[in-house]
Amino acid sequence: MNISANLVVKNEAEFIEKVLRQVVKLADEILIADMGSTDGTMRIAEQFPVQIFLLEDKRPDEARNFLLKMSRGDWIWIVDGDEVWPDEELEKLRKLPEEYPDKIAFAFTFRHFLPSGNEARHKARPIRLFRRTPDIRWAGIFPNEILVDDKGKVITQAGANIPRQEQDIKFIPDIKFEHYGGIKKSQWRAYQPKKYENH
Repeated sequence: MNISANLVVKNEAEFIEKVLRQVVKLADEILIADMGSTDGTMRIAEQFPVQIFLLEDKRPDEARNFLLKMSRGDWIWIVDGDEVWPDEELEKLRKLPEEYPDKIAFAFTFRHFLPSGNEARHKARPIRLFRRTPDIRWAGIFPNEILVDDKGKVITQAGANIPRQEQDIKFIPDIKFEHYGGIKKSQWRAYQPKKYENH
């Protein structure tokens, strides 16, 4: 299984190094669309084995579709510039296509942290790993997410189009990734990926 990680970023200098340190552990290639960063994000990203495309004149959905076109992997892994996938979650994610060969997309638990550093009570379930096929495209400016319920049924396709039946999508509740865009940057500097029990 070959995985292409796709990141669309802008001004993520505080986050991008720790994000990419995790992404390189799983992805076979990493493609980054920069939407006009002015804070040194790309200088940091260039320290990693990544392909960078400067797309500041594009909308987020256009940037995501561009990365899809440039990707060579069998699977597309969507990663934001301010989120982290702990090591134990990466190992689980790596095995999914073999464990569920009939699925074309996987949704996971999204753990969002607030400015207080506390975790938000609501846990979204976005699709972040899907098979690269010609009929999957992004559409819409924001939020560029596909959300499913706990049975894998698509409940919103804001920002993307996966013209498949819900049985093609698998929600994996015990794979969780962590979004830290809401916390204070001073907290992020001291951040260490967490280990936690499934709940």
